[in-house]
Amino acid sequence: MPEALLICISDILILFLRSGPEAFRVLTGGLRLEGAYKVCSLTLKSLERRLDGLVAPDGHSGPAYVVEFQAQPSNFSISHGNREPLLR
Repeated sequence: MPEALLICISDILILFLRSGPEAFRVLTGGLRLEGAYKVCSLTLKSLERRLDGLVAPDGHSGPAYVVEFQAQPSNFSISHGNREPLLR
């Protein structure tokens, strides 16, 4: 899959994660967040590694989570209104 498409998908999933704790539960197969959290994408320059999603506690000492999105080939397609499919 082209890198530009993967970055676009990653950005869409970050926006989904920012919609609230239910999105985190859905994407992680059931993990639940306790308390307030912030979500961002983070690049660790010293490791030359980009974290797709960092879900970090906001104002409390709860655990932080790193969410990585893995793309796999599929015949499934997602369309947006009358536009061409986003994924094929």
